[in-house]
Amino acid sequence: MGQFFKPSRRKIGLITLAMACMFMAGWVRSFTYCDHLLFASRGRTEQTLALLDGLMIWGADDDVSDPLSSYPEWETDSSLFIREMFFNRFKIDWQWYGLGSCNHHYNDGSYARIWLIPCWFFISPLTVVSAFLLLSKPRKSSQTRLTEPGTIEGA
Repeated sequence: MGQFFKPSRRKIGLITLAMACMFMAGWVRSFTYCDHLLFASRGRTEQTLALLDGLMIWGADDDVSDPLSSYPEWETDSSLFIREMFFNRFKIDWQWYGLGSCNHHYNDGSYARIWLIPCWFFISPLTVVSAFLLLSKPRKSSQTRLTEPGTIEGA
């Protein structure tokens, strides 16, 4: 069994499988709870990274009064409450296989930009890569072996 994990490709396969499992756990959790991280960047812009309803939501909101007062901030709320607030407040401009974006303009002229990325967008490629790295047989080396030097006749 120790020989199975000798090649570095198998170790990388385990790392990608662990990453896929972590994304899968977040995906499943996002149907019950909404976890979101708030942090400030570039002056008065608030960045948000959230998991909600199987979506990873990245948002940049320019409508921030005091962006450096309490950041970074991690919150967990009921998915039902956040879902109703989010989908009633923001109108998704375009959507394609779960990917989406929207721009929300506030009354004071500021706006929020939001991108929606489904969690399976990360989980599927990581799973395929880890399966390939773990299950594929190592290829034979294409290098030719040097033969032992022969005896030189007459020497």
